[in-house]
Amino acid sequence: MKNSKLMLLAVVVALVSVAAAQGAWKQYVYDDDGFAISAPQAPTMSKANVDTAAGPIEMHNYMVELGDDAAMLASVADYGANLLKADPKAVLQGGKEGAMKNTNSHLVSERDITLQGYPGLAIETENDTMHFSAHFYLVKSRLYQTVVVTSVGKPFADTERFHDSLHFLEK
Repeated sequence: MKNSKLMLLAVVVALVSVAAAQGAWKQYVYDDDGFAISAPQAPTMSKANVDTAAGPIEMHNYMVELGDDAAMLASVADYGANLLKADPKAVLQGGKEGAMKNTNSHLVSERDITLQGYPGLAIETENDTMHFSAHFYLVKSRLYQTVVVTSVGKPFADTERFHDSLHFLEK
């Protein structure tokens, strides 16, 4: 009887630990960039200047490293008024092509998505060592993306949780 009570206590402690770890995600709000995202720890922000077909732009990247096998990234780039006139599907395809070129990866899957009424594109790509799950969204003059990078064959259980946590802030 004593052993079964100890076993039950161990199971309860394990379940509480798992629930606490899953609930440890917090929402991080980036008013200036117009979005919020949830993650298990505060993302590190960096800026990068990127040459594009529309000219040079500044990209804001919010990265969470999850050990040696995974990382999560949310990024936003404001392309200005020229993007307002562009075909949304062409812009999203351009984001996909740029991501694949930068990672030297090939397409595994692709599907159209939407978030808060804005058009998007979800892709899965891989190269020899890394798997990329990315969602792109076009919101007025901004291109948003969420990306989860893992080692090939080592999926991250919370990939969809991260992608689904993205919300655009309405002004």
